[in-house]
Amino acid sequence: MSELISEYKEYCDALVDSLKLRHRPLGVKIYHNGETVPDKYWRPYRDAHENYAMCQIVSKVKNEDMVIALTKEDHWCWKPLIGLGLVDVEKGSEAYDIFLRNNGCMDLEQSAANVEMFPRLERNDTNAILIGPLEKLDVTPDLVLVYTNTNQQARWIVGGLKYRTGKTVEAHFDYIDSCMWSTLPAYLSGEVKITIPDPGEVQRAGCPEDELIVSIPEPYFKQLCIDTKKKIDDQNRRLNNPDGTVKMKAEMVPNFPRPGFYNKLYELWGLNANGTVAWSEKERE
Repeated sequence: MSELISEYKEYCDALVDSLKLRHRPLGVKIYHNGETVPDKYWRPYRDAHENYAMCQIVSKVKNEDMVIALTKEDHWCWKPLIGLGLVDVEKGSEAYDIFLRNNGCMDLEQSAANVEMFPRLERNDTNAILIGPLEKLDVTPDLVLVYTNTNQQARWIVGGLKYRTGKTVEAHFDYIDSCMWSTLPAYLSGEVKITIPDPGEVQRAGCPEDELIVSIPEPYFKQLCIDTKKKIDDQNRRLNNPDGTVKMKAEMVPNFPRPGFYNKLYELWGLNANGTVAWSEKERE
């Protein structure tokens, strides 16, 4: 096992164990600007005379631990061809008109505005995308995709990001085209994004309907794994007694125990500051 793979496995283990993830994180490498994907990676059309939608490839990677490269000839769905810059869709062309009519919006004027926002790479027939389990890639990925199956899992990742950087997550939600929204915006902006899987990902690729996709640019990933685990560990420590029993049950009660700084603020504001202290700021450090 290479040093790179071993290191990623350690961080993946920490994230999977702390969040109780259903799937291991996926690594994504994008090849463009004249870069070409190495021939050594499995490609559906070249190696099996098969074509797949990109969402199906993601599911194969998630469930079969495969590393797969997609070039122009491999795709069986139209939006990745557009987003990855593999085909011509110039304004005024027949392809552009078809794009407008099939973009999920009946108002063609608004659809045209949506088309302008759709993430795309510059046009190049050699553009490609490589997807595989993070700890099986032998290249440094551009992105890490984390498929969460509860909104709380996504919440902890957002919390881990804010803890270290102060940043919150900006999401541009569409109900279709999650293949591109989960990859290109995070890649192009260098910021963490969240995406809703689209109907095709559910119907064609078997993606469970309860999943969200958290897209993490590689430079954030390792520290984010550490900070997400820390946030969860701190929460568990504050909510549990030393013997492991729960201090606070998940039930709606008035005058519940609060963090100590609540009482301090209430004292400053002239409000009731006599609540039971659940945890202090020092315990959070």
